[in-house]
Amino acid sequence: MKPLAIALLAGAFACLAGSAYAGPREIFLAHLQQAIRQNDMGWIGSHLSFPVAIRGKHRLVLRSRQAFTNFDPALIGPTLRAAVLAEKPEDLFLNWQGMMIGSGQHNVWVCDVSADPSKPDYRIFAMSGAN
Repeated sequence: MKPLAIALLAGAFACLAGSAYAGPREIFLAHLQQAIRQNDMGWIGSHLSFPVAIRGKHRLVLRSRQAFTNFDPALIGPTLRAAVLAEKPEDLFLNWQGMMIGSGQHNVWVCDVSADPSKPDYRIFAMSGAN
């Protein structure tokens, strides 16, 4: 998706949440949702922080981009996909581990890997409810 469209989508999220500011969390959520809508596994793969824990029918740990590439077509099933696409910016769950996108047993966990707190760099480190 074009940067302008992502910015507009993130801005719309901010307006819906009652805020005039779309922060880095909202922007990352908009990017992730767009990548899932378009099955853009390249974008998702470039936003992983290895090792990535995958919990679903089977438990596995992806230790490299190549391992992700081997699984990517079937990794994000319909239930996980629906949970991430239904996430609203105001419902993002945050704790010491990072940010959870989704709900209950179907979610994606993201953390900021940046050394500079003023420039967050969110990466996916776990998925629950994956195929």
